[in-house]
Amino acid sequence: MTLTTFNPENATFKKRVRLISRFLITGNNISLFNKISMKNPTLIKAFTASAMFILTGSLASAQCSNFKLNNSSNPLKGFSVSSGLESRPFFIDIDGDGDLDCFSGEYNINIKDQSKIYFFRNEGTNAHPSFKKINGVGNPLDKVSIPVLTIPYFIDIDADGDYDCFIGDGTSGAIRYYKNVGTATNPSFEKQSAAMNPLSMVKLSAQSMAEPAFADIDGDGDIDCLVTDLYGDEYYYKNTGTAKQPLFEHVTGKDNPFEFLKEMESNGSSFYDWNHDGLQDLFMGTEYYKNIGTKTEPAFEKNESEGPNFSSGSFLLPVRWVILGSKSSICAITGTAAGTFNFHTTAPEVSITPKDKQTIAAGSSVTLHISPEITGYTYQWVKDGKALKGATANQLTVNKPGNYSLEVNGSCGNVSTNTTYINTRGTSIDAAVSESVTAENPLLQVQAYPNPAKDEFIVSLPAGLSNASTIRIVNLLGKIMQTQKVNSGVLKFGKELSAGIYFMQIIDADKLIYQQKLIKE
Repeated sequence: MTLTTFNPENATFKKRVRLISRFLITGNNISLFNKISMKNPTLIKAFTASAMFILTGSLASAQCSNFKLNNSSNPLKGFSVSSGLESRPFFIDIDGDGDLDCFSGEYNINIKDQSKIYFFRNEGTNAHPSFKKINGVGNPLDKVSIPVLTIPYFIDIDADGDYDCFIGDGTSGAIRYYKNVGTATNPSFEKQSAAMNPLSMVKLSAQSMAEPAFADIDGDGDIDCLVTDLYGDEYYYKNTGTAKQPLFEHVTGKDNPFEFLKEMESNGSSFYDWNHDGLQDLFMGTEYYKNIGTKTEPAFEKNESEGPNFSSGSFLLPVRWVILGSKSSICAITGTAAGTFNFHTTAPEVSITPKDKQTIAAGSSVTLHISPEITGYTYQWVKDGKALKGATANQLTVNKPGNYSLEVNGSCGNVSTNTTYINTRGTSIDAAVSESVTAENPLLQVQAYPNPAKDEFIVSLPAGLSNASTIRIVNLLGKIMQTQKVNSGVLKFGKELSAGIYFMQIIDADKLIYQQKLIKE
């Protein structure tokens, strides 16, 4: 049977259009497009009418609304989902350490495999993110397995202080609910039965795929939900319960603020107050629908002149608005049809050279440069997470070990560059510090052991430490992972640390008096 046997009004035909769109719009499958167009012009005509509008956009855009792909600063560069087809990222501070972590669903058409949820933990900071893929028990959603497509969305649906997870199902049109029965810092998700799932009724309406987006749509203090399906139909579920006890009601007709969305337009939904007027605006992929209503009575209107302009956009995949790779500038991250992640910013795409790890001889130096050099922006060099006083030029000469990066600030946002680690031949960053601090404290001879450690570290602290002493654990970026007041005795720590390199520091009256390099296997 060929594609030409389908009637454009037939549901199966429409479904095929959606699937072709999924491959072509978000990927680089030009050869596939050409093959299909020669064999089936009717299908391509329908595809063009419903989807190709996203390839064009208004050139008129407000200052700092032009989002471009930023590959050099992409914090998820090099990561992808196993299917290699379509990624579905969502960002949330799942472990309560103050930075955004990433979960991602996937699209998988291999009937032998199931779609999974992937976990990329941020072991850096929001300004200097460092993601690591976590497998097995370290991934709180490792056991999730759903045919075709997984679309995760995290929200504290029961107002108990931790994030729960809803997962859109790509085959049955259901939304699965995984309640967080753990804590805000140690999550544990448990799948709920239909009776305990406040959105169990979605599968009665949505067809083949259910994609959720949550926000307080009507300003009553609880979370409402917009669901779209494979055919681009929308379903609005108003929360008529409370923030702690949600009760969703399917709203249709004039009381549905999303009724204006036409079939084939409703996919990739997300909410974000783009113009900062206190109202939640709607995005369908990268298409902007301004909220022209009120907080309690929303009304949405497509607006091409006031919204963001993306150099690479999609109407199928939602935008995740986050602050990553900078201190305050919003950026947008989207999935791709190749299973990777696109990073969009209004700030310039810059990096510092030389990159990665550099080893220099003792007494010598190396000069770090920004690339490319840009005008109209200010620079601030950073070492081990702290700004270097007076280091505001476009280059920096370095003769001490440490992690160096550059913050670039301007009218269209700010961005943090890659980090270059400088090491001195014959010594190391921890040795350089340890020698200087122990010279002033000859009696302070402490060692954490075993080192390397697979489970936890043990350290015997000498008597005589003041009550103001603190022991803290920091990572290579200078981020404090743990801190605790100490005086003397035996201390165990580090069981919850992931594999990597850390530094144990002892601080006395705001002065670093000891430091030791630790390796967690």
